[in-house]
Amino acid sequence: MPLISVLGRRSPCKEQPDESLKLPFPQHHANAVDQEIRGFPPHLCQAAKTVAAHADKHKSISRTRRRNRPLLVSLVSTVSLVAIIMLWYLCKAFRSTKQASGDTTRRLSYKATQEDGDEMSRILEQCLEMEEDLGIFFSRPQSPLGTEPPAKIAKLVSMLSKAATQHERMVKVASTSHETSTRSVKILPYSSSLQAFTGNNEAIPAPNLQPCRCVTMTSGSTGAQGGQETASTTLDNAGKPHCGRRTSSSLETPPSTGGKSEPNKQRNKLEHPYVRLPVLESDVIPRMVQPTLVFRPDHANTLSYSELHTLRNLFAKEKLNQHDADTLVVELENLASRFWCLAQRGFEKTSPTFASATLGGYFLAFDFIVRANEVLGDSMQLSAWWGKFISAFETDYSFTPPSKFSRIATRFHGKLAARLLDALRIYKSGKRPPVDDVIEIKRMLLFSPHSSPLFKDIQWDTWRADDYHYHKFPPHIFDMFV
Repeated sequence: MPLISVLGRRSPCKEQPDESLKLPFPQHHANAVDQEIRGFPPHLCQAAKTVAAHADKHKSISRTRRRNRPLLVSLVSTVSLVAIIMLWYLCKAFRSTKQASGDTTRRLSYKATQEDGDEMSRILEQCLEMEEDLGIFFSRPQSPLGTEPPAKIAKLVSMLSKAATQHERMVKVASTSHETSTRSVKILPYSSSLQAFTGNNEAIPAPNLQPCRCVTMTSGSTGAQGGQETASTTLDNAGKPHCGRRTSSSLETPPSTGGKSEPNKQRNKLEHPYVRLPVLESDVIPRMVQPTLVFRPDHANTLSYSELHTLRNLFAKEKLNQHDADTLVVELENLASRFWCLAQRGFEKTSPTFASATLGGYFLAFDFIVRANEVLGDSMQLSAWWGKFISAFETDYSFTPPSKFSRIATRFHGKLAARLLDALRIYKSGKRPPVDDVIEIKRMLLFSPHSSPLFKDIQWDTWRADDYHYHKFPPHIFDMFV
């Protein structure tokens, strides 16, 4: 066999060197080729071996590359996917951090911009809609009737029966009673015109703010016709304030159009924990309220209702001793100072949903201050600080009434905010709103499922229990909120 053909078969310069190796090659031909190769010069044999080794190495590298190519593709894909996921997480974390950095602690008196108020209103509306869609509502405080359902049912039936019997008895008494004549009272002249100081130290008249000296002497006794006598400041037909006693049938409410009084019913309203007044013991001399303590900036950055709860406990008593009277003065100074500082900060008035919480706090504070004026009398020294105090509370504005297509919660907050503003305007004049209005507004704040979460807190459970105990069973008051 020619040598050139043999070398051509074994040469690595061919494009497909592997094909010659794959062909069947007889053993005697292989021996002949080896013998012929041995006959060649050594340098040709070494070159042939080098070419063959290079071909084998190239073939091994090609196989390794083909074997590692899927692994390389998988590795590149994995790295790309991980990079994309990390980039997505970084973007999400950056966005969350940016949003969190923009949040600030907002107080009830926080003064935000128009855009912030609108955005917060929309967010709150959406949250309330989601709560209604999901059926999530704040649970009402449990009625103190018992622990077991049978006991609750039995007690509730018993209480309802007693209430029905008492109501029938009152109806019979009212239908058979004749018109009672009220005792003539001696009107004390208004001795001096009062002056109050505004924030600019300008003297302005402060009508109806001078407490009657006879207030501290009120003993809570009933008159000949059963009407409870209290002292209050009123205006005569000429518009001048006078101090005198009047029966409970005409206290804080207009006279009955039917011309018949209901002393028992009116006395029961005045005994409600939300409006009742304690009396001072005969030997009690209250400390004078200090205006400098009212206008101190100690409570400028804090919001607390501790004074309201302490005053609630004091007003729940029948009589106040010397220690109680001194505590009452201290708590009134702290309460007035705290809410005066908060009122100076202002708050967003565009949304009744947010304003009702702040106005509700103002309402409770003014209610205690004006009620305390009837208990402490001259010790309040209202003429020295009342004008400056009320100038911080802006009430000369109104809210846009919600449409009939608005949600129930929106209509409730619109109605509540309007009633709170009306009540605050009356309080700023130094008088109390009608008893029925005060009780109803406090019930709206404390019992309504649509009220602000602030007044659904457990710290107000004792206030709710006061109304429970007065009515002997939880009142059905939620129909008026729809």
